[in-house]
Amino acid sequence: MFSNPFFLFLVDLVIGGFSYLLAWLIRMHISIPFTQALLPQERLGAVEHLWLTLIVSQAFFLYILGLHDDLRVLRYREILTHTFAACTLQVIALTSIFYFTNGVFPRTVILLFGLINFIGLCVWRALLKRRLQQKTLRVLVVGESFDAVRDIVQEIEKNPWMGLRIVGLAVDDGNRDVQEAGPPVLGNLSQTKELVADYGVEEIIFASRETWKDRVLDSITQLQLQRPLRIAIQPSVYEIAIGRLRHINIHDTPLIEVRRNPNEPFERFFKRSLDLTLSASCLLLLVPLFVVVSMLIVILSPGSVFYLQERVGRGGKVFRLIKFRTMIPDAERQSGETYSPENDPRVTSVGAVLRRFRLDELPQLINVLKGDMSFVGPRPERPVFVDKFAAIVLGYHERHKVKPGITGLAQVRGYYDTTAENKLKYDLAYIYNHSFSLDLMILLETIKVVLVRRGS
Repeated sequence: MFSNPFFLFLVDLVIGGFSYLLAWLIRMHISIPFTQALLPQERLGAVEHLWLTLIVSQAFFLYILGLHDDLRVLRYREILTHTFAACTLQVIALTSIFYFTNGVFPRTVILLFGLINFIGLCVWRALLKRRLQQKTLRVLVVGESFDAVRDIVQEIEKNPWMGLRIVGLAVDDGNRDVQEAGPPVLGNLSQTKELVADYGVEEIIFASRETWKDRVLDSITQLQLQRPLRIAIQPSVYEIAIGRLRHINIHDTPLIEVRRNPNEPFERFFKRSLDLTLSASCLLLLVPLFVVVSMLIVILSPGSVFYLQERVGRGGKVFRLIKFRTMIPDAERQSGETYSPENDPRVTSVGAVLRRFRLDELPQLINVLKGDMSFVGPRPERPVFVDKFAAIVLGYHERHKVKPGITGLAQVRGYYDTTAENKLKYDLAYIYNHSFSLDLMILLETIKVVLVRRGS
């Protein structure tokens, strides 16, 4: 119950409402230094109470600053600073609304509300974090081989904050080298049911490895970029149970259609219309910011303002991506094409700030307006890296069936050093489950990633 997002949201609203009422009671019954006389009780009924605004702002700012994420990954200091930022922004928002609407409202009540709300939210999240840290799930990892389970086992063991404890493995090739460290082998796949009961397992993770289906799909990906081709599989019970799938049938045999064409006409029209509207609006609003950033780049790092770089887009077409320049001129003359490491000495002083707040990505709004990119989609890679990843990651060209995006699911859920294979899985999850609500969620999560300094 404590990790349920709705429960967390509900308690936040209760704390907000209680803090608001308590702020009024304090101002009506307790004298506060540097204020005038006590507020008369009739003032409580005389002013307009913006309950809806309070509720929305409480939920929005806590969410956008990462306080609805798994609290186990946050340090107590981060909970304190993020909560302070959320409450401060909320007070500013409420004050601004009253100011611009000429609403009459005691300013001291808003300030008291912010303080009490901050204390209540910090105490609540500190208690919740402690509670979650005390809870662990007993996990059984199931796979056909050690190669299949190795990656997920290492990921769990590297991140103990997740509260997962592997009790053992159920694998068929049980003759592992005795020198290899790791969880014990409790049995094989056929014994999974008994192992769950014997070891008190609370969660089972099925670890998969590539199959002949992955290899065949990879081989026809390029063909599907050139011609319409429907693919279907005759599913097992497991394949029917694992996801949101489109079902078809051949007479009495059920099949699952693997949705190979994510570019249906209506979806493309709706997404393009949204991209055009948002990119044009953002470019107009951000003209002053573009001017300031351009001046800073020219003054602090002589050279061109923009940096053009070849990237691979929809259908494998190469286009020129536009960014604010954040490195010294000709930064890759000696190193060649490579990813920028952390604390890269080639990054300029103004470039570091632009990267910190993702401001260097803003000129890509021009790419969206031109039609090279969308707001949301797989991040476009450089041709040299596409060739490299396509040679080692099955199905890599699947991500080129849609327009690349300024942000994407891999950028808000993954980390900077996430492997190309994992990023592809995020990209495919987005491509084949695309919806307007998913795009909206990713855009909100992107703001959150920028504010809390996480992601890729």
